[in-house]
Amino acid sequence: MLLFAILLLTILFSGCESSNIPQTETNLPTELTKKQIEQPWHSADIDTLEKVIYDVAFALKIPYGKNINKFSPNIYPNIIRYEDKSTNNPRQVYLRFMLNKEIVDLTYANIILKQEVEKNKGKLVTCKTFAKWKDYLVGQKLIIRNHDNSIEYIVRLVYDKSPYTDAEQSQEIALVLTEIGNDKNLVLDNLDLIKSNNISLAFYGDGSFSNSLNKTAIENNIETLLTIPLEAYPSRHSFDQLNAIKVQNPINSTYIFDSIRSLHQNIGSVKGLTHYWGDFATSEVDFMEEIISYCAKYNLFYIDAMTTSKSKGFKLALHNQIMSSWALSYNQVTPKNLTSYLKKNSNPVLIMPFKTNEDVKNLKKIISLIDKKHFRIVYVSDLLNTDLPIIE
Repeated sequence: MLLFAILLLTILFSGCESSNIPQTETNLPTELTKKQIEQPWHSADIDTLEKVIYDVAFALKIPYGKNINKFSPNIYPNIIRYEDKSTNNPRQVYLRFMLNKEIVDLTYANIILKQEVEKNKGKLVTCKTFAKWKDYLVGQKLIIRNHDNSIEYIVRLVYDKSPYTDAEQSQEIALVLTEIGNDKNLVLDNLDLIKSNNISLAFYGDGSFSNSLNKTAIENNIETLLTIPLEAYPSRHSFDQLNAIKVQNPINSTYIFDSIRSLHQNIGSVKGLTHYWGDFATSEVDFMEEIISYCAKYNLFYIDAMTTSKSKGFKLALHNQIMSSWALSYNQVTPKNLTSYLKKNSNPVLIMPFKTNEDVKNLKKIISLIDKKHFRIVYVSDLLNTDLPIIE
């Protein structure tokens, strides 16, 4: 984390189709993927509900460990399992999930586990937070029973990074190039650089070349987003933001929805949505609720560009179970801001404009300075773990 801060500060001091087009409604995914339900523990001699619990562990990115005994009920070396043979009706099985806090927190794991258990006719009996248990300062204890109450699972969720290898602990970061679409050659001339480094592209909805460039990006398996103009405070960008989506009183849901949809249709299929300007609009709860509702309708992840510290978008997205993160703008990077950001955000996104040759130079500096043994650039959707079960 500190290494990454040093790298980016060096830059400053050196001179600085998976988402649908809005035509038909789509539902958010709520089931574990096919990949998750074809794992070796499904042939193990364990209760169906325990298999579900291991499915959740897989979805929460708990690593297998290098030596997996396919014939052992304790498939996960990184889930501690103990069955009390003296118990009966219910039989008691103790499980300990060791979670990497940088990947998933206790609350999210708790909610997902409860959700998947109840889908499979199990039930959560109790859930309590504990302190000073063994070597753990804090954790959660969940008691779960199967459909006929014959087995009781005592599941403890704790933070413990010890099972995670250095490679698995390497922090992922997403780079988003934004405000793209009016300079075709700038993107095409740097397409290999963008593709080889897993950089996500956020296109203007009304850019002269946004549609064609978006198609080219998708053909090259490059992740794309729609970036929309939101109203800033009157003293800022007053001329530029003539076409910004405005905050009205009362909030006009139809106007907001139609404005975004028009831009979305112009560009085509994208995976996510972000914005530029917007320090006034993003601080208005009722307005941002409409933006988040649009993301939910079309199954888009949301990146809060954080044009103001009062932005409501990120928290609203999480509240509505939209995969989301908040970004640090390239021109916001200072020693204090960067250190604070990396401590607070386990899914860091760096967002920067890509409109001039100077922006290309800055991008190359960032890429060249990131030590990929400790940090990996990934697409936003990979960073946000969109294969995790969605909270219903």
